[in-house]
Amino acid sequence: MKTIFTKILPLLCITTLVSTSFLRADSSLAMTSPQDPAHAFHQYKNKYAFAAILDDGTVHCWGDGDFGGTTPYIPSSNWSNYFSGKSKKVISIASTARAFAAILEDGTVQCWGNPEFGGTTPYIPSSNWSNYFSGKSKKVISIASTAYAFAAIFEDRTVQCWGFGYCGGVTPNIPEGKRVVSIASTDVAFTAIFEDGTVQCWGNQDFGGVTPHLPEGKRVFSIASTAYAFAAIFEDGTVQCWGIENYGGVTPHLPEGKRVFSIASTGYAFAAILEDGTVQCWGDQDFGGVTPHLSEGKRVVSINSTGYAFEAIFEDGTVQCWGNQHFGGVTPHLPEGKRVFSIASTAYAFAAIFEDGTVQCWGIENYGGVTPHLPEGKRVVSIGFNRLCLCGNFSG
Repeated sequence: MKTIFTKILPLLCITTLVSTSFLRADSSLAMTSPQDPAHAFHQYKNKYAFAAILDDGTVHCWGDGDFGGTTPYIPSSNWSNYFSGKSKKVISIASTARAFAAILEDGTVQCWGNPEFGGTTPYIPSSNWSNYFSGKSKKVISIASTAYAFAAIFEDRTVQCWGFGYCGGVTPNIPEGKRVVSIASTDVAFTAIFEDGTVQCWGNQDFGGVTPHLPEGKRVFSIASTAYAFAAIFEDGTVQCWGIENYGGVTPHLPEGKRVFSIASTGYAFAAILEDGTVQCWGDQDFGGVTPHLSEGKRVVSINSTGYAFEAIFEDGTVQCWGNQHFGGVTPHLPEGKRVFSIASTAYAFAAIFEDGTVQCWGIENYGGVTPHLPEGKRVVSIGFNRLCLCGNFSG
């Protein structure tokens, strides 16, 4: 069924800052599932600066100049554009804690910020001798990041890393013939999923950087992560975890015969939706790692999270929260008869969009937890967010 919520018109992309050490990717603080393995792509958030992609493909930065807050020089694509002042268009931006990496329209990369955190543009090799002599390098199709390093996937599905080596900045030796589909990350380690459903890890070995022994014949569909642990979903709906035990790194005992549909995460805990619409949690109990008692007969359709708490949406449009009560973990009193369509979150607060286009927020007030006064007659169609605050798109 089409609703006003399908009419989303993004005008500006912003790679944002956070002030807490464990918050990384929006994807890791949302959900990963076999239906959407692309959620395994991860991106840490810069702690000290913003980098905005404008509608003409240029970039504007602000914040601490030493950590990426100074707008970089983007080269032009040819001599004609050089003399006209036109630079290559930026397609996307990734970030470590103190640096940015932009993918340009021709598949090249430009980095800026602290060199030790990946802020120096790496040398990208050419794909063949013909391209070598013409100066063409491999095209980058995506970039993942830890807090300290970047990992780029090329169009030929090989990988190149740069930044602090101990936390993922050293390019791994990938077995010949293996092609990378996606990369997930903790704060200090990467995991690559190959086309054949196997995985390879690198980075800090104590926090997820050691490749686990997977059951023979099982294929990994997608991977979720907390700050220091990974959780892989296999094709058969089973799960395997590794990393720091207290932060989600221990594989949970699932009810016999039940398969995992998707996994969400806070900073230190996981929450899995099972195929029957029930939920199972594990990890740090203060961060949502205790399985909640759900209303009998209700089926969960999606889970979102702050850095400290989870929120589940049921089939009937109601919600239930658990985790740290100060950071969104208390279920709010919603207007009677209103159904929640979707939920957005900052690191400390939730914002629910109802089917009628109104909004309700809860959590820490200064970080998005206060319901805004919307312009009269306007309806919210989507909510954009960084990990600290929320902003809305409206229809009238």
